[in-house]
Amino acid sequence: MMTPGYKRYVYNHKTTAIDRGLDWDIVPDGTGKVSKTASWSFNDMLGVPAPPANFLSDMGSDKKTLAILNGYGALGAASLMTNKASLSRAWQDLIKAVAIEHAFVRKSSPAHISGGVLRPLRVLATCSLGKEPWSVSAEDVARAMDIASQLQKSGQLRQLIEVIVRDIFDDNQIAERHPLLSGKRLTRERTKGTANIRATLEERKRAERLPEAKAFWELVRIIHQETPQSFLDAMRFEMVKLMIFLGLRGNEIATLPLDWRRTREYFDPYGNRADTIGGIGRSIQIRHFAEKQKASDQRGIILYQNIVDIPPLFEEVVVQSLERISELTAPLRSRLRLQCETGRSFPEFGPDHLITIEALYPRLTGEPFLKNDPDEVELTSSYIDRLDTSVLEKILRRQDPIHHSKLKNKVRQYFARMANAAGGTLPYRDPRFSDKVVPRKGYWRKGLFRVGDIEALVQQIMPTKLSDTTPFNVEGGASLQPHECLFLAPKRAINEARNGGVCDVLRYAFVGRLTLNDVTYALSKDSSDGKPTIFERYAHSAEDRALSIRPHDLRHLMNTELFRQGVADTIISKRFNRKSVAQSYEYDHRSLAEDLDRIDIPEGLEPLLFGKAKQVFQLIQAGHGHGPIVRQFKSIQKQEGDEAAIVYLAAEADGFHLTPYGGCLNSFVAEPCPNHLECFNNCRHLMRIGLPGEDAHLEKLLQRYATLVTSIEGHPASDGAKRNMQAHAEERMAAIRKTLTTSNGQLVFPEGEDRSLTIKTQFRGPFRAEQR
Repeated sequence: MMTPGYKRYVYNHKTTAIDRGLDWDIVPDGTGKVSKTASWSFNDMLGVPAPPANFLSDMGSDKKTLAILNGYGALGAASLMTNKASLSRAWQDLIKAVAIEHAFVRKSSPAHISGGVLRPLRVLATCSLGKEPWSVSAEDVARAMDIASQLQKSGQLRQLIEVIVRDIFDDNQIAERHPLLSGKRLTRERTKGTANIRATLEERKRAERLPEAKAFWELVRIIHQETPQSFLDAMRFEMVKLMIFLGLRGNEIATLPLDWRRTREYFDPYGNRADTIGGIGRSIQIRHFAEKQKASDQRGIILYQNIVDIPPLFEEVVVQSLERISELTAPLRSRLRLQCETGRSFPEFGPDHLITIEALYPRLTGEPFLKNDPDEVELTSSYIDRLDTSVLEKILRRQDPIHHSKLKNKVRQYFARMANAAGGTLPYRDPRFSDKVVPRKGYWRKGLFRVGDIEALVQQIMPTKLSDTTPFNVEGGASLQPHECLFLAPKRAINEARNGGVCDVLRYAFVGRLTLNDVTYALSKDSSDGKPTIFERYAHSAEDRALSIRPHDLRHLMNTELFRQGVADTIISKRFNRKSVAQSYEYDHRSLAEDLDRIDIPEGLEPLLFGKAKQVFQLIQAGHGHGPIVRQFKSIQKQEGDEAAIVYLAAEADGFHLTPYGGCLNSFVAEPCPNHLECFNNCRHLMRIGLPGEDAHLEKLLQRYATLVTSIEGHPASDGAKRNMQAHAEERMAAIRKTLTTSNGQLVFPEGEDRSLTIKTQFRGPFRAEQR
């Protein structure tokens, strides 16, 4: 039966919704869809301008979850859900209550409410197999998390379900049996759908969060070598380029302001420029709006301003990219500024101005070719190559009615469709009586249009095509107007996007801000909604055209590379606009080998640490090594110092093996490894070079082995093992002595064995000879 916790939770948030003027009694159709007029706009609730627009428009079962459930033949109850797309009224009320909490209490972003809260809640509702919210069990939660792992390999959806269950169901005691999750929070590794066990040193942590190497390098090739075939693709290329070089979040790139440049100079305490004394005298910084800073006021969510330095290595390419974007978007920006100031679609004309079809058609469609032109293909190619607006001016001059009088048939067809959408006729004006509307359908070629009439008609029949004119709220009571954003593009320019033509950015009337969705849809097949991705449009092979990348993976890549290069975690956290260092380690996907490489070896001791001995030393220094050898190493290090401890490690460390469960350190004294220290194991490739300090290092190494021989008697091994160990050490001492007596440039063991080959390879030749 309905629990008090469910009643209380829904009642409290229903009251909030009604107080805010929202209609609680939304009635979806049989599929769970809510009409546009009845759905709640999360953008309006939070004061965040669209696009992207996010609505409470779906209160039905999750289709992808249903598809997986239908494949579970053992779940007899699954059939209850397959034919019932709309969720129960109790689930619908819970969905609305959760949306209200996240919008008005937690101030979550509109995109997070839609995709990060309501989607996992609907997945859980679907996996409950017809149960009401208060009847959900731990088994239902486990099923939902298992299916979420199949739906999204990165594990994020699974983690979001855990958060919903813990924060909504358990904290508010929604279900009869609670808690649905154990009191101890699941580890992040489990919620991300991956184990924390690596089979090799080269295996990365949560590698699924990094872009596939092949896809990444193909994307780099495309954005630097291919010519974008549309204005929108040119903006996408530049946006991806900045994501790669800066590592900022997608929305932080999308909201970059036109006034982005900040310059900072550095001086020493005496007023001298730092670059005159070996430092950096100047840095270029980017003004941007950091996400996830939880800033809000009475206006709703507000943008939080921040500054990030451009790495000197990428300064040239980043500045060139930003300046190119500003140059390309200048015509669109000029028009959008006038539209924001006047509130009109065609601000270059007065409301009573009469214009011809030739003037109106390019502004509505972006198509500059109204009449047949023998050089249309050449002119189109010339514009696409450089996106040079002088080509558009040339096209306009060639389209003058004196040279070409006959309009293309598609122009007539366009106005015919427009008339149908308007109810049968368009508001034509007779040239002789401009104050009267001509109601005849066939008057499309002779008539004129009053600008005010067309603006009203556009708002009526093309509402989704109108320019983006709603400003962002910025901290301190300021605002960011759409025309002050750097990334702009023609909005729904079908002639360019669908037909491969030209969009006349000098005259096209509809301008939009670029959003993260514009790039996500272009890079990821899962999000493309059937439209071709950048890979499908620009890759050269069928294999490459099937590639896909999630934009946020590029941020993971930059974070990992900074860790790999030894940048301090505090600097990384500050650069990526994070509030804690721990968040940066969630983006650390280095392999264990890369993690160990950053550990320095004490000066002068490098010759002792070969192969696995070096890895074991680095493991111990990183705190990852455990076992008898580690304990003995630390004991010797404490009593006799680093050198003696490393000599011991060099003799013992070849027993190190990496298993699926961690590192195993085992002594080889029972059976010495034939490749121990390799170079001094009668290897034919060892040559005296005569580098400075070479003899000194060999003398030190010889002395350390002598020390090892004298300490063998006290070793806790058996007598046989001690004899083996002593023989092995004495053999190495003899090899070192032979090395010391070898002249520079000569091989130490010219008749020795080839230790660069594996044991299996060494014996393969003789066996084959015997067979022949």
